Amino acid sequence: MQALGAGGKRSRVVRVSVRVVRALPRLDVGAPITVGPGAGVPTVASGAVWVPTTNDGGLVKVVGGAVASRTQVGPRSVSSEGYLDAATAGGGAIWSASDIGSTIARVDAASGATTTVTVLERPGGLTEGGGAVWAFHFLQPAITRIDEASRATTRRDVAGASGVGLAYGGGSLWLLSVRPSRVLELDPASGALRRTIPLNPRLARRGSLIDAWWLAYGEGAIWATLPNHHAVARVDASTGAVRYVSLDQGQPFGIAVGGGSAWVATDRGVVRLEGGTGIPVGAAELARTQTTAFVSVAYGEGAAWVTNFDRGTLTRVDDPATDRALKTPPR
Repeated sequence: MQALGAGGKRSRVVRVSVRVVRALPRLDVGAPITVGPGAGVPTVASGAVWVPTTNDGGLVKVVGGAVASRTQVGPRSVSSEGYLDAATAGGGAIWSASDIGSTIARVDAASGATTTVTVLERPGGLTEGGGAVWAFHFLQPAITRIDEASRATTRRDVAGASGVGLAYGGGSLWLLSVRPSRVLELDPASGALRRTIPLNPRLARRGSLIDAWWLAYGEGAIWATLPNHHAVARVDASTGAVRYVSLDQGQPFGIAVGGGSAWVATDRGVVRLEGGTGIPVGAAELARTQTTAFVSVAYGEGAAWVTNFDRGTLTRVDDPATDRALKTPPR
């Protein structure tokens, strides 16, 4: 860029970087549903959305936009700040991890019968695959495997890991680790390390909370949120190639994959990414978090479901691809 002044005098040449931000198509959202204090990582199964409530140790079942039942699955805590409960589905049951209680509860999806398994401290999140439910333990090198049939537990230790996320897919177990940030591909049978994929986003740091937070598998990739960089990493499961997607819709935390898209929950909204490329293709503003910035998301029943820990809410975000399918008449 060069300025031209009176009398034809020219300024020195200055290089300017211009970033054009295109407004994303707006996603349709429902009214927030109050589920309880400390709404954690939800799961969708058996025609319902299941939300653990960290503060009071509950598991809430939501059907048709309303709370249908509540089951006590963990201890009640005076203060749950810094803790986050998580749920997943598998083997005809809902599994809910109590981060503060060091337990994982199994709730039969049909009868509601509950059993509890004691595990290593800080079960930070769950994934399901290979006939088992898996838990990472927050900032620790351990993973717990729970057999869905027998409920027997097995521990896997990953040397040097500091776990913050876990996913199962493509015949592998994937652990997200920080200090430094990387994705570790593991053999589910033995826990042996198959591959290490470093995460080194060449993006400006925009926060100081944690470099990586959550992991999901789908659309041939592993997806990790990078809160301090306001970005998402899409890791090709075959090649290990990493693509970083910078976001302008807030600090990303939760991520889920479904309907051909990845869904990112941020501290003030949700972003839909195209599954094959990671390119943002839709967004919506949601109520901001207040103190913890904990937001989580799951996909199912033709929608993404976003929880806000501080506000104790669950919000439905419609999948436009599903809407189009429903509106297209048969030929």
